[in-house]
Amino acid sequence: MHSKQLFFTSIGLVKPFELVLEQTMSVTKDDIAKVAKLARIQIDAEQVPEITHGINEILSLVDKMQQADTTHVKPLANPHDATQRLRADEVTAINERDKLMANAPESDSGLFLVPKVIE
Repeated sequence: MHSKQLFFTSIGLVKPFELVLEQTMSVTKDDIAKVAKLARIQIDAEQVPEITHGINEILSLVDKMQQADTTHVKPLANPHDATQRLRADEVTAINERDKLMANAPESDSGLFLVPKVIE
């Protein structure tokens, strides 16, 4: 199932397999009202046409992007093919637990004891 179709089907706006994938996906004013209700957001009636138009523009752009031939394009995780330079995993600090615990008002088995703050 097409990703847009799957999304709109999952929120109850399109019945499964109702759309042919070659058709441009679009939403209606009723769809906007239903999504607003599901999202529990208030949209003024005069904003609905503008929001509908904006979402349809986005869906149109997605349709255009999906028409691009990517058969010979390798998937990538980073557009710069960068690798992360990692330092060697070496211990650089000495264990000073006993020295630090000596400053604690109360401790037990290497742990700081503090007053209970939650009943």
